[in-house]
Amino acid sequence: MACHQSGYAASPASQMVIVIPMPLQGHITPLLLLAKLIAAHGFAVTFVLRECQLTDILKRQQGHSAITRLFHQGVRVVGIPDGSADEAEGDRNLIPSMPWLQEPFDDLVKKTVQEHEIEIACILSDSFLVWTQDIANKWNIPRVCFWPQSLATFACSISLPKITEASPDLDPFDDTSFHNSPPGRNRIEACRALHCVPGLSGIDASSLPFRSPNKFAAVWLREQLHKQMERINESACLVINTIADLKQMHRPISKSFLSQGVDTGLSLADEDETCLQWLNLHQPRSVLYISLGSLITIETQSALEIAMALEACNVPFLWVLRSSDTHTGLPLRDSHLGKIVQWTSQLKVLSHEAIGGFLTHCGWNSVLESISHGVPIIAWPHVMDQITNCWYQVEKWRAGVRLEGGSNGGVARLSVEKAVRLLMQENEGKEMRARASSLSLLASSSMKTLSGTLDSLLISLASFKLA
Repeated sequence: MACHQSGYAASPASQMVIVIPMPLQGHITPLLLLAKLIAAHGFAVTFVLRECQLTDILKRQQGHSAITRLFHQGVRVVGIPDGSADEAEGDRNLIPSMPWLQEPFDDLVKKTVQEHEIEIACILSDSFLVWTQDIANKWNIPRVCFWPQSLATFACSISLPKITEASPDLDPFDDTSFHNSPPGRNRIEACRALHCVPGLSGIDASSLPFRSPNKFAAVWLREQLHKQMERINESACLVINTIADLKQMHRPISKSFLSQGVDTGLSLADEDETCLQWLNLHQPRSVLYISLGSLITIETQSALEIAMALEACNVPFLWVLRSSDTHTGLPLRDSHLGKIVQWTSQLKVLSHEAIGGFLTHCGWNSVLESISHGVPIIAWPHVMDQITNCWYQVEKWRAGVRLEGGSNGGVARLSVEKAVRLLMQENEGKEMRARASSLSLLASSSMKTLSGTLDSLLISLASFKLA
């Protein structure tokens, strides 16, 4: 199969690292950060996207400029086909399409081995792409496995057998155990504290990171996690995307840690920077930032409930509503109170002094970015690790408030209004902001020690030898 490339120049580096993320923005961002750090230390880096994604990026001026900058920073971005006609179609069918990446990725590795007079130090791949271990084994190349989620989620995942043993009547993948289910054994078990997850003693079963949006996804996730845990043991090294000083868990389960909080410069959508000028007009810590990431879709009724709550609170807001989320009936669309954009640089927004709170779905990147900038959150988790991230931020760190859900997984105006007033206007919100600032200092301290951790990882990359 053909491999579309954005350009390649011979590198003076003696070793190459091939990096492949799960092709979603939340997985691409942290791995691209690591790829840039590796390139800065003298390795040639090839970063692999879906062909349709790269084509779409190159069509946009922002995207083309980002690819060019990465090239000059030592990161060559390439695209491989996955059978999708376009990027949007691919996102809707991402789970079934992922295996289709295996053959073209194998072709890419083969071509690299045969054509480039450079040693491949390792394949650095997302833990979700379990088949990359087969390709690494085939070509006798070490695989470094990257866990893109939190250390807490990893601890829950490796503890699944213990969780099942502790609560045999509870299926942690069955959403009816936790949401809108009638009273019964499963509902009781869901609210019961568990003490079998290392570092998370006391977590309730309903906060485990296994809830899925539908039965198909639940079946896939159950099988996927089993495969991930099995194949991770074959990898040469495991890197977990976390801030070391915040892990509050035993260190031996991973060999390296990656801190977050640096803009990678590559987005799958154009970023609207006019909102930064708009933020300049507001007082410090006065604006609520709202974004549910690149996948969660806000239903029209929930969007209307949020809009009414924002007007009732009279709190300035910056709201990211993607084109797929566009609700023309929103009363706030032309409001003087706030600004709505389709996409923006979240790190630039969170680092702005006008931001006082963040209504988020609790994706792990969003949690890390809010921590890094000392911004407390209103947590509205939907699925999987978002739920565990919410539990940690609200219950453990106490740097946020959970948004109570309404019927059918939506939200009600009064719940949103209560949470917004608490975080943005009341003393309890000030206390959360102070705790978030303390977490930011820990994150900053962790960033100072990142170079030593990275040096250790790079020494490992340079010396990997398989028997």
